[in-house]
Amino acid sequence: MNTEQRWKQIYRRWGITVSDSQAVKPSPALEELGQLLATDDLATALRACQILVADPESPATRDRACFGELCDQFSPDAWNNAGAGDRAPWVLQGLLIAAWPDDGVATEVAALLADAWVGRGSIERQKEDLDQWRERVISTSLRNLREPKTAERPLQVMQDNVQNAFRQLSPQATQGASFNVFAPHLEVLLRAICDDMQGFGGGAYLTVNVENHISHFGTRAGTEKWTFNHYATQLIGVLDPVLKTYHDLGYPFLAPEMLHLTQNKDNPWSINKVGVQLLKILDSVICAIRDQERFARLTTPPEPLSLRAEVDLLWWGQAGYCHRLRKPFRKVEEPARRLFSAVEAADRSAQLSSEASAAYLVQTLPSLGLDISRQQTLGDWMETLLQTLSDTDHRGALPMDARFAQLVKEDPLGLPVSFVRHLADNKNPLVPEGARKRVGLDLDVTIDQGDWASWIYREFRLDRMFEADE
Repeated sequence: MNTEQRWKQIYRRWGITVSDSQAVKPSPALEELGQLLATDDLATALRACQILVADPESPATRDRACFGELCDQFSPDAWNNAGAGDRAPWVLQGLLIAAWPDDGVATEVAALLADAWVGRGSIERQKEDLDQWRERVISTSLRNLREPKTAERPLQVMQDNVQNAFRQLSPQATQGASFNVFAPHLEVLLRAICDDMQGFGGGAYLTVNVENHISHFGTRAGTEKWTFNHYATQLIGVLDPVLKTYHDLGYPFLAPEMLHLTQNKDNPWSINKVGVQLLKILDSVICAIRDQERFARLTTPPEPLSLRAEVDLLWWGQAGYCHRLRKPFRKVEEPARRLFSAVEAADRSAQLSSEASAAYLVQTLPSLGLDISRQQTLGDWMETLLQTLSDTDHRGALPMDARFAQLVKEDPLGLPVSFVRHLADNKNPLVPEGARKRVGLDLDVTIDQGDWASWIYREFRLDRMFEADE
């Protein structure tokens, strides 16, 4: 069933009339909404999911941040053509269900908010289509795996630090320039270069003396104002075998630059007298390392990320050890045990299905001494979580991503765990009536400990998605 067909079915089934919608021309709105959800913007996906959690019959829904933020991204013409000139929540919810993509970030976020409908209450008018949408989202999340973004290479960061350190030195200095601004960055960069060389099978010219030369920069940096003659022998002792290694692989030796360093190693020069040559050598070496890394990636079949993540998660479940608190779970008090087990499962399953991972977490809880059938109201679970987070050490071990925290602050609809984290960060109490309005859920609904741990897991995993998206 395509988007248009889903919309027509929803329109008829929900009984949307002229009083709800002034016209039945949804195509521009569906197209814009589909494009919006396909951008894979996390904030947009979260707000769209929250709108589907909202009570469309409540006047307060129009005042929620999630509703306003998403509506504002539509053009006025699209709204009017959808028959939603008055921004009817019913119409927006129907359009969202119809236009929702079959994969991507929006679907992944929707799977992480699956628990929110437990405390939402049933609205018959939309129940069938909403249930079908949830089933479609969850089945998709079971198939799809998330690949993390490729992080910037540390070598590039280190090289940037070295270049910035050079810029801090006075270009006019000829004697006695302070080397301690530059030495710590150079030490780290040289060590990383040698480690990378050995990692791809290079390093035949590297000896124990190279490590001693590199350590020279760390042991004495900052104790005096060095001139070139203080560190030239050690610098050449590292760079010479590195360049020889890459020369054997077909890269230039950069003889003029090395000759400049070697011939002047006894001169009491400031760093600017050798800076151009040194940077050229380091740039050349880093480019060579990147070439070798690219070649290795092309010729070595990568181990599937999902397989590594599965092994990591399974091993964690068997070990019963809390890495964040650095002690076995059996030595962690019960409320914190529930919290940190869910958090650590979220840490280890970013590339795995959230549904399967949450189920594995629940099955692991009994081995940690937690009764998954124990029941409490949603409000009581939230109060217990707030008390657990009142411990400064616990709260400090669980920082919230700044962007996600801002979204929760503005509108925590369907996010009871993140709302409690926001309260704890601001040292505010949980006021039931206020909390009920803010999260938009029935706090008197009863859920068991397994479901609550799953809820914690999903919201922390959502937090991790924002953190990884930075």
